[in-house]
Amino acid sequence: MSIRRAIHLACVVAALTVVAVSGTAATPLNRATYFTFTTPVQLTGVLLPPGAYVFEIANPNTSSNVVRVLDRKRSKVYVTAITLTVTRPAASRLDATIVFAEATSTAPRRISAWYLEGNTTGRQFLH
Repeated sequence: MSIRRAIHLACVVAALTVVAVSGTAATPLNRATYFTFTTPVQLTGVLLPPGAYVFEIANPNTSSNVVRVLDRKRSKVYVTAITLTVTRPAASRLDATIVFAEATSTAPRRISAWYLEGNTTGRQFLH
């Protein structure tokens, strides 16, 4: 192969790489939201101690029915849960929100749903 042809091929490969990287960078992959809880909370079979957590879509390229909850450093997965789509109440603000189910005063609050910022739908956890 000539040097001129090799340089041309290298330029084409470089251009395609830039297009591929810029196309994936613009897509929010996991739509992660950070929450901090000051008391323990219950979520799909696990008790989350007080602390900071990341809620994210585990399968963003296929559907958004699986949610993963990790510690803030993303070093520990606390739960991976199948969820259902739930519509946010009409008068609600579009902030990132956690919705708690009703609980007794002695039991930890149970997370019922998670709404991503800017979305009218959220993810309801199955219990």
